[in-house]
Amino acid sequence: MAEFLLQPATRKAVAPKILLSGASGSGKTLSALLLAAGMIDVRTDADWTDIVVADADNLSSTYYVDTAFTVGDGVNEPVECVTIGRFTLIDFKPPYRPDRWIKLINEVVEAKKKILILDNFSAEWEGEGGVLDWTRQLGGRASDWSVTDPAHNRVLEAIRKAPIPIIATLREKQTIEIVKVPDGRGGEKTEVRKLGMKPKQREGIEYEFDLQMSIAHDTHTASVGTGKDRTGLFSTRIPGVITPETGRTLANWAKSGDEPVGSRGWVARRAAAIRDAKSIDELREVFQKTNTQGASLLTVEQRNILIAAKDAAKARLQPQGS
Repeated sequence: MAEFLLQPATRKAVAPKILLSGASGSGKTLSALLLAAGMIDVRTDADWTDIVVADADNLSSTYYVDTAFTVGDGVNEPVECVTIGRFTLIDFKPPYRPDRWIKLINEVVEAKKKILILDNFSAEWEGEGGVLDWTRQLGGRASDWSVTDPAHNRVLEAIRKAPIPIIATLREKQTIEIVKVPDGRGGEKTEVRKLGMKPKQREGIEYEFDLQMSIAHDTHTASVGTGKDRTGLFSTRIPGVITPETGRTLANWAKSGDEPVGSRGWVARRAAAIRDAKSIDELREVFQKTNTQGASLLTVEQRNILIAAKDAAKARLQPQGS
């Protein structure tokens, strides 16, 4: 009997793993809360308890509880007023050993919560008892990494395999390069060059997640930049503030199964549903639902296909002169 099963590949629903990075004060925690609210479609106060925040940042997440925010630009995303509800809180204190992060993730999954926010995940790397601190305690030798590095990898594996979405926030730091440049008098001088912001975690951490977005300190807008976007939703998108609509868009992608929103199959199926509408009211409902699901995912060409289907249905349902 064959050991391996050969079968057609299909796209299944996924539980996205997301990184939000930014300098202190950029709005990482609030962005994570708004994103999570959209991803699980929070509608009531009770729904907020399905969001778990593991707060490793002196309970800064609690500053937002019962606070209202008006979000959305009214163009790409609807304007809505969101009051941050009483989410489920874990006061995550040191030590930040890798095994404690794994235990935390497992306990949240066992509690059947819908989404987990790790705020901030930089503590796992550089916090008290984190990987760097643990390596120093062992002696700081190159051989000590053979103990701590696998432990760190087990945390990442626990995140990847978790059956629920996980949003991890990371602090960013300014990286610099010191170089020698001509001083204009035949000699050289030292110059400090800023190389941009960099997340405080192990190099390449973004490749372990489905999406990594950096949040600007001054505008609070999020962009992929040089980060990771396996979803394909945000790479070409103009940077914008994260809102619940961002989360709903991401949830649509995650739950899309065999025909993800924005795929050729999805567009063809929605265009057929629009063309086959049996009344103007049904046409309006189907077209609005399609627009909501497509949000910022559709190209101009795809939108034109759907608009053409709508116009054809409208002409059929409302003949000229009737």
